[in-house]
Amino acid sequence: GRGGFHNVTVMQAASPRVQLTAKVRLADLSDPRAAGGLLLNAHGTEAGILAFPAGNKLTFFIRKYGTGQWQQYRNVPIPSQLLGRAEAYLRLALVDARVAAFYGTGPDSWTQVGEVFTANEMTADVTGGMELYTDSSTRMTTSVTFEAFDQQAITALPGQPTPPPPVAAARTPPVPTVN
Repeated sequence: GRGGFHNVTVMQAASPRVQLTAKVRLADLSDPRAAGGLLLNAHGTEAGILAFPAGNKLTFFIRKYGTGQWQQYRNVPIPSQLLGRAEAYLRLALVDARVAAFYGTGPDSWTQVGEVFTANEMTADVTGGMELYTDSSTRMTTSVTFEAFDQQAITALPGQPTPPPPVAAARTPPVPTVN
């Protein structure tokens, strides 16, 4: 861990065009630095969304693996419809190095967290999964349960238009010349 922080992750191979979705339940709501969420990793860069119930925030981030150096992040207050529930639906989507994060009150209701981030390192060799994030200096036990974890291939970020398929260039046949 770095500076007392410990991350426990469970990862698997993923496509650079992927969407992760899970219902995250956090049993210990008393530690403001404890969180659970979804994570993508490629070439030393991580992108994720974490729910910090006691800290009253959702954090969408891009950070360097190992150092924890935050490159981009967006904190938003936990929406009122999630307060006191100890659970949230989270979604993390990646398409062509563009990453977007979402939260929901159920599996069919999604709100985007902040803007879309770009992570140029995430075009190949991507892994995706779940993360428990905790600060060991507090000596508190944190329990996170992930339910209904899903990883699926996508062609566009949710809420974004699907790009049209490439169009083959039309060839105009040569005009015969008359001598």
